[in-house]
Amino acid sequence: MEDSRPNVARDDRAAIVRRAVAQSATELAQAEQPENVIPRILELIGTACKASRVQLFENEQARDGRITTTQRYEWDAPGIPPTSGFRPLVHLDASAEGLGPLFPRLSKGEACALIAHEAEEPLRRLLQSIGIKSVLMVPIFVAGKWWGIAGFDDCRDERTWSDLEVDTLEVLAALVGAAISRACDFNELANASRIIESSSTLLYRVGAAHPFPIIYASRNVSRYGYRVEDLLQSPTVYIELIHPDDVAAIIGDLGRIAGGSVNEAIRECRLRAADGRYNWFECRMSPVRDKDNRVSAIEGLAIDIDRRKAAESRMERFSLTDQLTGLPNRAAFLELLHNAFNAAKRGAIPFAIFYIDLDHFKDINDVLGHTKGDELLKQVAGRLRANRRTGDVIARFGGDEFAILQMDVADASDAGALATRVLRELSEPSYDIGSEIEITVSIGIAVFAHEIASPEEMLKQADVALYRAKDSGRNQYHFHSEALDISIIERVTLAGDLRHAIERDELELFYQPQVEIPSGRIVGLEALLRWHHPKRGLLLPNHFIPIAEKTGAIVPLGRWVIDTTCRQIGAWRQEGLQLPTVTLNVSAVQLKSLPEFDRDLADILRRWNIEPSAIELELTESVLMETTREHRDIMDRLRTLGVSIAIDDFGTGYSSLGYLRAYHVGHIKIAQEFIKNLEEDSGDIAIVRAAISLGRELGIRVIAEGVETANQLGLLAAAGCELVQGFYFSPPVPAAAMAQLLRQGRLHGGQPAPAADIDPPAAPSRKEVST
Repeated sequence: MEDSRPNVARDDRAAIVRRAVAQSATELAQAEQPENVIPRILELIGTACKASRVQLFENEQARDGRITTTQRYEWDAPGIPPTSGFRPLVHLDASAEGLGPLFPRLSKGEACALIAHEAEEPLRRLLQSIGIKSVLMVPIFVAGKWWGIAGFDDCRDERTWSDLEVDTLEVLAALVGAAISRACDFNELANASRIIESSSTLLYRVGAAHPFPIIYASRNVSRYGYRVEDLLQSPTVYIELIHPDDVAAIIGDLGRIAGGSVNEAIRECRLRAADGRYNWFECRMSPVRDKDNRVSAIEGLAIDIDRRKAAESRMERFSLTDQLTGLPNRAAFLELLHNAFNAAKRGAIPFAIFYIDLDHFKDINDVLGHTKGDELLKQVAGRLRANRRTGDVIARFGGDEFAILQMDVADASDAGALATRVLRELSEPSYDIGSEIEITVSIGIAVFAHEIASPEEMLKQADVALYRAKDSGRNQYHFHSEALDISIIERVTLAGDLRHAIERDELELFYQPQVEIPSGRIVGLEALLRWHHPKRGLLLPNHFIPIAEKTGAIVPLGRWVIDTTCRQIGAWRQEGLQLPTVTLNVSAVQLKSLPEFDRDLADILRRWNIEPSAIELELTESVLMETTREHRDIMDRLRTLGVSIAIDDFGTGYSSLGYLRAYHVGHIKIAQEFIKNLEEDSGDIAIVRAAISLGRELGIRVIAEGVETANQLGLLAAAGCELVQGFYFSPPVPAAAMAQLLRQGRLHGGQPAPAADIDPPAAPSRKEVST
């Protein structure tokens, strides 16, 4: 069971083991004769892993097929008698001593762990005779062949060997095997024929002038799928076998030796075998000089160090992985955090850090015990993994602390949404660790900002936010900024409410008439969405449409608007009302999220028996430009369907005027910002006149929206505007009130709307963000 104190001890022990393995690898790599350092290596590893005894055995196979194993090295912990004190353990007959059943597993590279009293005879008798209570064995391979066995003995306890101990012994076996292999290679250098026949060390000689053609290669290149004859026939093809990332360094070394600036070069590089796999080699190069001491060629050795590199890779994984959960540890997280921070500083999409702490975890430790606590931590890690997005990083910092690196956080509400989901997923359902328990978590969040000086400062912000979450009662999240907390929590809460708005029948469409000047005749309607929030009252679209677009709720919301509008058109027609075209606002997210938007629209029209010409889709200039850039044919498909297009907020975007002609736009709506301060001599009236003139030239009708005063109406009429929309004639009203206006047929400006149930009082110039 892990709490903060035992976990520190566990992490310290893992660090001690890693250092011992690293020191062992260094000493073995530098030793010309492994036997000179192996006793020291066994002591380092045995002490770090708290083993009673470490032993190395070498296998021998008799002519009759029996395998015997001979002890070559042994280290004993203080107070542990050597095996020779019990019996002369020098030579074991595998079958006679009961080791036979283990040998097939060991020969395949498997580790074998045994409790002495559980072993079958005669192996049990053997282990107990030399004081062993539990043993762990792994095979040693040299040059791909099973050479012998490395073993940990515990003479004090019936130990269950941990993954860390198994991995450490396997790394030890790999290092010893590689060292023995390398020693054999160097011994065989004295006999060139034996090297060529059996060594994995390649001999080569190349010319002293660029491109350094190969002159000689030892026959054992066949180990890697090549023939010497083929290499000599194409003397520079060997360069293509060097990994692209290593070529420049190797050629540079050859050039320096050829130029006489260095007398030796040693470099690790990767060479491609015939099967496409890259093997690691240590390449040693030195000059060959003629009688005048000039460099006439370069010769060298290429020593296969692939097993050693694999062992080093495993050591690196040890240092970056939490051994309990398998998640990246704090060191790995910090490395990735630095990368993300530097990328965001250069302009990449920002990110957020989550600091997560299990509430009252110490109580679980104290009551249920360490083993149950460890199991709980593993289940928490599993839930975090199951809910992460691609690219996000989840790490365990130690004890009951976890962290998340959330990438691509375009808005702080993205982090709030993830925190809400994490709180829910980690608390429900309950955890089964032998008994059902429920937990909660506290989360602190820091979001990247350019003014933050360093990744460490971000971590500090997340840590402070975590303490605020705990001090506020736990089972919640907090941002490092209290103001941001309030804003994000409000938006996330509203997003959650919005998911249920349709099923709870909280949405309603209001309609605003479009009026012809000077007749006052109603020539069009615009459908505008309203949300009767159970706590906040009536909400206009600008309060919730941006959230709907960010969360994806805009798709079902937009479908509801189209369906409800078509149903209302049918209802009005049954009442005998003559209807003008009804305009619906469309979001860019709707069009991008529904590639078959036109087909979906056609299905709704058929369901309510409404012809496409009865509705008009209104898009802003920016939506039109963005949508056609990604889905160029969507407008053509809508036009083929028979739906007309209106351009909203005309004059505020950057789209080409070619759009107006290319997509046969039915209306353009002059942006309200040009209407609200309209004066005779203002720049706004010049823009309005230009838009009206452009519409007249292209045969497109122009609507001025946001008309609220008689003065605005007069200036627009004088400029030649024929259609207007705004509070001067009517605010958006519910369907029943709109039916009353349609029966009336004409509107006279400045008079109240016929229904009391209209928008609540608001500030003038109420521009809506709607769908």
